[in-house]
Amino acid sequence: MLCNFGSIESSQGPVDWPTRLHIAAKVAEGMAFMHATLRGDGITSTDNSNSNSSDEAPADDGPIAHGNLKTSNILFTAGMDPCISEYGVTTGPHQLPVTGGAAALQADVRAFGIVLLELLTGKATVAQGDGTELARWVAAVIREEWTAEVFDRALLDGSSEQRMVRLLQVAMRCVDASPGAAPPTMREVSSMINAIREEDDRSISLEA
Repeated sequence: MLCNFGSIESSQGPVDWPTRLHIAAKVAEGMAFMHATLRGDGITSTDNSNSNSSDEAPADDGPIAHGNLKTSNILFTAGMDPCISEYGVTTGPHQLPVTGGAAALQADVRAFGIVLLELLTGKATVAQGDGTELARWVAAVIREEWTAEVFDRALLDGSSEQRMVRLLQVAMRCVDASPGAAPPTMREVSSMINAIREEDDRSISLEA
């Protein structure tokens, strides 16, 4: 049975740091696979990232952009493994191409950054919003050097705060690339998050 992040929060109470980091790493891996490996042929219907890629797609087709990544489109198995749903769907008045467009892929990276901010802060984006207000609030808190105030209090046990800050930095790179600089690719984002996860695993092993 699949459920979304909001359903998990309401049914099981606060989701802990290792689980949120697991979610971040697995979703990043799925998005990186979608951008670098899956090939599109004009897909416009709702689908799931666990589906098999099409080996019969023309070689010159571009990678698939999700087009509508948000926490409500991330579903979970009973074992808390995330599944990315509704990929290849374009929404809103300014529709981006499903395949091949750099702007569409960069929009996915920004959307993933918002997902990370929601995981870290415990705050949901405003309905129908694109996460801009949440990103502005986080940026304002960081500027005031009150970074600890960003995080969901359910995460603040002290032992993982340094790695939480590193994940926050990844999120802000996705959301707000430096002027004149392109945002990281999903492959780069996935690599950065996996490095944080490996460090977290080592820390847990040492504490055991």
